[in-house]
Amino acid sequence: MLGFQPPPDLIILPPGEVHVWKISAGADHQETARPADLLSPDEKERAGRFHFEKDRRVFIMGRGVLRTLLGRYAGVEPGSIRFIYDGHGKPALPAAGNAESPAFSVSHSGAEILLAFGRGFPVGIDVERIRDGLDVEDLARRYFSPVEAAQYLSLPEEERIEAFFSCWARKEAFLKARGEGLSFGLDRFEVTLRPGEPARLVKIVGDEAEAKEWSLHDIPVGPGFKAALAARTRQPRISCYLWTPNPYRGPCSGG
Repeated sequence: MLGFQPPPDLIILPPGEVHVWKISAGADHQETARPADLLSPDEKERAGRFHFEKDRRVFIMGRGVLRTLLGRYAGVEPGSIRFIYDGHGKPALPAAGNAESPAFSVSHSGAEILLAFGRGFPVGIDVERIRDGLDVEDLARRYFSPVEAAQYLSLPEEERIEAFFSCWARKEAFLKARGEGLSFGLDRFEVTLRPGEPARLVKIVGDEAEAKEWSLHDIPVGPGFKAALAARTRQPRISCYLWTPNPYRGPCSGG
């Protein structure tokens, strides 16, 4: 079973492996300062546009730690990294087509931030805070595939809220890994959603072969959250690590 652990002294990301890092953005200003030093001018400008301090902190922590880890995995200075962005705003390294260049994905909800890294295949990560006040039945009818919606509505009332956020996290993780965002259509593919059923990409409408190339995995973030990882490989080796408050001379090395 997956679980978050302190990282070992040496972290290497070989082909076929995925690393998932969990970060808490509930840090004080002193802890936030170091990640901010690593940001590019455009990232600092973007951080300054956030109206709420908590949102600014989440962005700074996420981008700062992303740069730190990418620097270790890719063997470059974190502050020298320059991202390119696709038409959906997804960041990538300029050498993302190179098998030696790590693919990555970022997600946050509340103060929880998850980062996923893979080498040799795309990855997508998504975390969702379970929250009340949403008409989840209406959302399921509108955005799930017909099969998913029917399965969801067949569940007992007490199981629906967690099933909804499990399904949503799995679908978002797949879309992020695919790099197309919501423009691909949430109803164009199906994932498992029943409580106790392992995460799995069931089908992609019009492309049954591609669905067999992917794997989905639930990530145990903690109470009140659902998270999922998608990877375009069938059986990745997954390691989950906790980011400690100040590991900037930390334990990572390129592989």
